[in-house]
Amino acid sequence: MKLQVFSTIILALVAATSFAQGEKKDSITTFHDIDSVVISDNGKQVSVMIKGAKNGKDAEFLLNEPSKYVEKQDVNYSTSINEFRIFDRESADQTKPTYHLSCNLGLDLGMIRNESGSYAKVNSFQSAEISWLNALKYTVEFPHRRNALSIGLGFTWRNFRRTDDRRFCSTDQETFYIGSYPEGSKPKFSRFKVFSISVPLLWEHTYRTEKTAKGNYRYKFQLGPVLNFNNYSSVMTRYDLNDKTITEVAKPDQLVPITLDLYGAIDIWKGLGIYARMAFTSLTDVTHSYDYLNHMTYSSAPEMHPISLGVKWGF
Repeated sequence: MKLQVFSTIILALVAATSFAQGEKKDSITTFHDIDSVVISDNGKQVSVMIKGAKNGKDAEFLLNEPSKYVEKQDVNYSTSINEFRIFDRESADQTKPTYHLSCNLGLDLGMIRNESGSYAKVNSFQSAEISWLNALKYTVEFPHRRNALSIGLGFTWRNFRRTDDRRFCSTDQETFYIGSYPEGSKPKFSRFKVFSISVPLLWEHTYRTEKTAKGNYRYKFQLGPVLNFNNYSSVMTRYDLNDKTITEVAKPDQLVPITLDLYGAIDIWKGLGIYARMAFTSLTDVTHSYDYLNHMTYSSAPEMHPISLGVKWGF
């Protein structure tokens, strides 16, 4: 009896699907005595075979349908709590990759250390980095969904800060250097800010899954380069002099247009993890000259070579 009901449901679904696609409506065949129902899927074709008796005679029903990609154009939630899918291209065949375009709300917040020596040192616990690397993200998931390759589009904001007796200086757009405060002044802080458009190219590996109320949640590891298009910088210095607070602001034009970082992140607990990021080159355009008389090396600008470590929300 159960097999009879099951086969009737299958045939009804087939007829409804064909009608929705504008095809000729199939008739529903009822088997009174069912011997077997066999459903097979080889990744390319789905087959349903029903054997039994109809009107006292042996009969069978065979349905063959090819497996097809399913495309979704509407926005929907993915298995990540902070990701909104804009476009999906999925395959029922687990041996083929899947593709999706999404908006990822994950943010990175970290502390910066400048690895260029004491000349351009910064306060690590006061220098910060905020990045939204995957405001727009295109992902290719490889078979079995454990590994993926993604390319994103986002931004990075870096703020280098120092509070000692030296400061960032810029008398015009062509000069950027480390200088001293006016005599008799009381330093408050000096900072150098850089804004970049970032394009990450990351390999992602899913190392664990966990079931939640909304489905399976994936824990990930990410590693890859980040291309930065540096398009804005500014210098601000604040100090007290003669019972007045003085603020100086300048916009030096000493940025290297394109820089490359190495990025790595690991998901620890439900979308919250840690990340590390290291710049391969300086953010500032540094040209060196050597004074053979005094045996000293001079540079046109302080070298800003950041290494950051912090927390990451959202994978």
